[in-house]
Amino acid sequence: MILPAGDFSVHDEAVMKPYLEKLGTGTYLEIGVKHGRSLAFARHNAPKAKIYGVDVEDVLDHEYFKDIDVNFIHQHADEAAKKWKKPIDLLFIDGDHSVEQVNHDIENWQQFVKKGGYLFFHDFDITSPGVIMAVDDYCEYRGKILKVFRHSTLGLKTSIVMVKK
Repeated sequence: MILPAGDFSVHDEAVMKPYLEKLGTGTYLEIGVKHGRSLAFARHNAPKAKIYGVDVEDVLDHEYFKDIDVNFIHQHADEAAKKWKKPIDLLFIDGDHSVEQVNHDIENWQQFVKKGGYLFFHDFDITSPGVIMAVDDYCEYRGKILKVFRHSTLGLKTSIVMVKK
């Protein structure tokens, strides 16, 4: 499988793969699609799931997306959340990394995550202090951090935190 370019590393793939494979016919929603690498990876590893991506940029121009079933919402995540009605099994937040926007993403979207569902946050590291602050605030009051995945080798890094609702 040839994936589009992007910052979703092979280590990120290893973290997400088991959860995607267990998704079955559930719903995956990704905020911050960028080039579509993680969205394509989700589609490949959760073939029966409903896959959604939300981004302000129209980014799905890669050849990979011409013949696969992904639902792309070309809109700011705050606006898309106002219209969203479906339950989500796995929410992957990787949009604007400012503390304000990560807080908005959590507040706007966590309500749709099923009890027992997962929220994953990408770039939970010192390069994105807003992600760390927002996730810490959320977990202090509502969530539970299950695991923080960090790995760095030869310039490839992963820094994903997983929260179970």
